Amino acid sequence: MRGVALENATLAKEMKISFDSFVKTLSSTIDARDPITAGHSERVAEYSLLLGEEMEMQHEELEALKYASLLHDIGKIGIQEDILKKDGRLTEREYRHIQKHVYYTHEILKNVHFERHLQLVPEIAASHHEKMDGTGYHRGLKGQEILLSGRILAISDVFDAITSRRHYRNRMAFDKVLTIMKRDAGTHFDPECVDAFFNIPLSRMGAVLLMDRGSGVHEEGLSLLEQLDPGITVGEYYKCLNKEVMSKGEADVHRVFSNLYHFTGKTD
Repeated sequence: MRGVALENATLAKEMKISFDSFVKTLSSTIDARDPITAGHSERVAEYSLLLGEEMEMQHEELEALKYASLLHDIGKIGIQEDILKKDGRLTEREYRHIQKHVYYTHEILKNVHFERHLQLVPEIAASHHEKMDGTGYHRGLKGQEILLSGRILAISDVFDAITSRRHYRNRMAFDKVLTIMKRDAGTHFDPECVDAFFNIPLSRMGAVLLMDRGSGVHEEGLSLLEQLDPGITVGEYYKCLNKEVMSKGEADVHRVFSNLYHFTGKTD
């Protein structure tokens, strides 16, 4: 009996590894349609997990959040290539077409057989463009109508989008990024999720930033990361950025993180 139990446990572990591998491969395949957004879904998943942990979500909730984050853009498979890769502002018609990717994501994922604790993955993934004030898409959900995991995913998706380079712009200055997160709490984002976001350790966020566009692991990047005090939060750093005069310690943190933020392991 013990041997059978061990064999079953091993089989379950192997199936979990296979499923993880399949989801990550599928996710990276979608991102790879446009090289400049490669790695987006994996980084979004990492940011989502950081935020979910900060909000004390349970293990099974975190697992559903991870898979939803990895697969949130799978609907882009139904978006025209020329519009997806357009270098410049979209027309109204093109923007409406892009918006359809959320609907496609839900339609694709609802046909996947997920384990019981993962059955909300399609709903979570399809919520990443919903807004707290009801002006998002594709269903125009409002406030608590949006699942908590969907509200978390909305923050992670926007954060990665504006801290990454796109065809038409470079990554946004980090202080402006954080100002947007604060400003849009209550309209676009869930205020409680934003508060939790600002409680994330700066070093853990920096580790995800180093995943930027396949730059990989580099000694220089890791050296910068090791110089960050693990006790400093994103919110504490934001307060430093808004000071007219920083202390020497604050200036050192700013110098290190600024270098890390703009580091990609290659020349932009």
